[in-house]
Amino acid sequence: MKKLANLSIVVLALILGYFAGYYQLVLSRLSETEPLEYREITLPVSVEDYEPVWSKSLADLIGGEAEYRLRDRSRVDVLTSKYAIEVDWLDKWQQGIGQALHYSYLSGKDPVVAIGIKEEDYSKEKLEMAKRVAKQNGIAVWVLRAE
Repeated sequence: MKKLANLSIVVLALILGYFAGYYQLVLSRLSETEPLEYREITLPVSVEDYEPVWSKSLADLIGGEAEYRLRDRSRVDVLTSKYAIEVDWLDKWQQGIGQALHYSYLSGKDPVVAIGIKEEDYSKEKLEMAKRVAKQNGIAVWVLRAE
């Protein structure tokens, strides 16, 4: 009788372990397919404007603070109650991702890289690569365009 009880416990543990593993796999697949926040935003700026103009325009649009100084004396381009946003041009997306992570770490806010697109410099391949790398690192991507 005791052997049967022990065997029942082992079988039950195996069944529970199987289902726990199965649900963990299902949940991890769901989180992999959930897109990070992606936005496309048109700003009231010109393609000739410098990056700080785009940052200020974005801050004004979403109610953030432009050029917010962090404790290490670095400046995040836009800080909101939820996001630490780095604004960079498409050809500098790699730097933007690194800075977004840094500002997120220091501020405790979610990282965003806001990529400014100038049509003459647009590359679908670069943008897709930026989106893939950002997603892998838990960074939201916002695409900014001039009016």
